[in-house]
Amino acid sequence: MRKKTLLIILPLLFAAILAADLVYLSSLISRRMEEGLLQIPSRVLGREIVVAPGTNVYSSFLFANLERAGYRETTRPRLPGHFAIEGEKITVIPRPDGTGPGAAVIELDDDGDVERIYRGREELPRLSLGRPEIGRLTDPRRQVRAYSPIDEISPHLVKAVIAAEDRRFYQHHGIDPRAIARALVKDVASMSFREGGSTITQQLARNFFLSFRKSLLRKFQEALIALLLEARFSKNKILELYLNQVYLGQRGSEGIYGVEEASRYYFGKSANALTLSEAILIASLIKSPNYYSPFTHPDRTLQRMRYVARAMEEEGYISRREAEEALRKFPTLNMRTERATRLDYVTDAIVMALEEKLEDRDILYGGYEIRTSLDPVLVDLLKETVPRTLSRIEKRYGLEKPLQAAVVMVDNETGETVAFWGGRSYRESQFNRAVAARRQVGSLFKPFVALAALKESKPGFETTLASVIPAKDVSWDTPDGKWVPRNFNGKVWEKATVREILEHSINTGIVALGKRTGLDKVITLCRSLGIGENLKPYPSLLIGSFTYTPLSMAYAYSTIASLGLKHRPRIVESVIRDGVEVVSFPDFPVRVLKPEVAYLVLYALQGAVREGTAKRLGKAFPENVAGKTGTTDDGRDSWFVAMTRDYTICAWVGYDDASPTPLTGATGALPLCEEVLKKVYRAKPPAPFPVPPGIVFRDVDEETGLLATSGCERVVREAFVAGTEPTAFCSLHPPSPLEETGRKLLDFLRDVF
Repeated sequence: MRKKTLLIILPLLFAAILAADLVYLSSLISRRMEEGLLQIPSRVLGREIVVAPGTNVYSSFLFANLERAGYRETTRPRLPGHFAIEGEKITVIPRPDGTGPGAAVIELDDDGDVERIYRGREELPRLSLGRPEIGRLTDPRRQVRAYSPIDEISPHLVKAVIAAEDRRFYQHHGIDPRAIARALVKDVASMSFREGGSTITQQLARNFFLSFRKSLLRKFQEALIALLLEARFSKNKILELYLNQVYLGQRGSEGIYGVEEASRYYFGKSANALTLSEAILIASLIKSPNYYSPFTHPDRTLQRMRYVARAMEEEGYISRREAEEALRKFPTLNMRTERATRLDYVTDAIVMALEEKLEDRDILYGGYEIRTSLDPVLVDLLKETVPRTLSRIEKRYGLEKPLQAAVVMVDNETGETVAFWGGRSYRESQFNRAVAARRQVGSLFKPFVALAALKESKPGFETTLASVIPAKDVSWDTPDGKWVPRNFNGKVWEKATVREILEHSINTGIVALGKRTGLDKVITLCRSLGIGENLKPYPSLLIGSFTYTPLSMAYAYSTIASLGLKHRPRIVESVIRDGVEVVSFPDFPVRVLKPEVAYLVLYALQGAVREGTAKRLGKAFPENVAGKTGTTDDGRDSWFVAMTRDYTICAWVGYDDASPTPLTGATGALPLCEEVLKKVYRAKPPAPFPVPPGIVFRDVDEETGLLATSGCERVVREAFVAGTEPTAFCSLHPPSPLEETGRKLLDFLRDVF
């Protein structure tokens, strides 16, 4: 009787345990699927690669960006992502995210400027070539993967994986009894769990739902999960999940997961572009990626490739001739094995920008496509230039303590942040000085005072670049007593024009100009530029006593370079998932300055580069570059802003603890900007700044600010808003009646033509 009871109870108990286990495993599958079976690091994409007539392919680093975007140079482009260079022509087949379909031809002139773009008989006003990938936001497990739907994976690779790992994949229901029996015999013979015998479905179950510790219980649960997966999902979906999670190698501390990431790592291309030979190699790695690594053990790789090719041939996927052809030559490996993920100032800033919109976990693991305005080639340029330039400065001045720096680059036309770097080395310090360090700006503030004065200019109270401002014995009464500004090195100026004040960074002159204009007007102007929120009406603000970040200074100066159009500082443009825009950061440009007023300051700052405090830069760039130095007391902060028609570059150099340095803006931050400019404009010098309507030019005497005559020794070609130009001739060197008539006629003809 007792035996009978046990015979009844034990099966019921086993059934109950099995049912409970099935319920648990089913809920485990549901939970993991809801969380995201594949925690895919979000991809960070750079700015769109756009070519249009007038684009210089060298200054825009077109070829470097194409390489970053996965394009390959070939002799005859046949596939999307291929391009060829032949003389003055570039033939390119855009990727699916570019302007397609079909090959487009880009014609260049001798300087590398694009003359025309066409596809067949169609002229193209612009050509988009997609976005380069900057990197991935890595997860704590250091697993790197990119998800690809199965219809975007090479059929060669799908067939190679099935042949190598589970030939009966489409016949069984998650468990292959034949394979299990074969594995069991071998395991019993070896008294171990050496042989796998797992189907693709079982491998998927093991890798994502169970531990890697081998035991009979785990094998049993693995089989149950496999059956549940087969009941829930189609064969193609199971295969898709498997192909996107399978471990395929190691890059330093990062694991390479999924065939898409492996394709990019080993061959520098997407999984949909793999050749048969390349597909066989990747499928060969699944058994043991590090043992069969093509980088370290190519002989083992080739041995395994022969096995996979033979299996494909036996299954009828390829012919013997195709198998032999695939094995004839070892696939060419991508030797650029740098990390796909990034942990640096760029990704930190991106995460910070998204924190208010998305959960931290989603930002890292959500599989988002984060579209940014960044140019990865320019970012790398800054990353390399900053430590190298700082080392040279330290050596020149005998500095034992390492300097720090930050650089920001803004595209003046679009208002986009195209590059930045927040310190000497992210490994040594993760503090992002480009966006977070608030430092006194010193003389970098002076152009904003001049802008306010020029903006407030009125008939009868006109301020022009030629206006002469008293610059001696300047003081300001404050509640704490009389405040007396001093010039750098104690130099005394009797008087100076507004141009000279900016060119030579004259403290007494700018304070006198600010006093004449009014602190309230200066603060109002700064608020319109987005840098006035913390300003107080203290006279010391006129010489930069308040603090700003390099990013805010870059955008304030970019507003000048764009002739008064203010853009919103932004790095992230939008966030996409599954083709749907989840978050966007639109830019709404606002005109805050009249173009002609902004141009006056821009024009004067070109003089600062030619013959003022930034004349060191003028040796390399005598034309079409504007700049302003900034230095605070004891050299604690060295600033420089360089402006071209294309970019505004703001650099800061100093110590985090504000220790004194022997540096000025011209000897610290300026060399950093100079190095960047030399690389950007290595092939072609910067283009001239556009002159807006309403600007006229006159030759004036620098001492009086009046129209120059043949007797004037210091003559400058000055810009004026039409109607504010001087009409009287220099009182110190009066002209003859004939000269006066001739000069007026010449100015009239210049204005007209």
